Amino acid sequence: WDNLEELVKEYDIKLAIHNHGLTSTYRNPETVKRILNARDKRIGVCLDAGHATGAGFDIAKVFREYDGRVFDIHLKDKKVEQADGKEVIHDVEIGTGQANFKGLFSELKRANWNGVLAIETDNDAFAKSPDRYVDGAIEFVKTNQP
Repeated sequence: WDNLEELVKEYDIKLAIHNHGLTSTYRNPETVKRILNARDKRIGVCLDAGHATGAGFDIAKVFREYDGRVFDIHLKDKKVEQADGKEVIHDVEIGTGQANFKGLFSELKRANWNGVLAIETDNDAFAKSPDRYVDGAIEFVKTNQP
């Protein structure tokens, strides 16, 4: 982190921490907040809505608690189900899973957020034929604004 922070300062660039699933070092927002609190303001977050949801976090609350340090968002949705006594996380069409998009969109508006919002999927079927997935995501965002 010291080396990365030096580069951020030297080149006046932003760097984003990405929460990438249950096995990621950065899956827990508290871990990321500890890093942010100790580092330059140009170090922020690439917030993955699907991974945060799959890890059991409310995406609106996570966004709010990062307090202006979210630089971009990966827009995807997850559904957590029980199968054979284990939690199974499914990547689903945006708006059909458990992500709190209503709350997130309200937080984005409140914050007058102007970062990058990227449509993303971890589902191979969606990725192989993305038109319906992307069109559905765009429509969902347009029709669910506060």
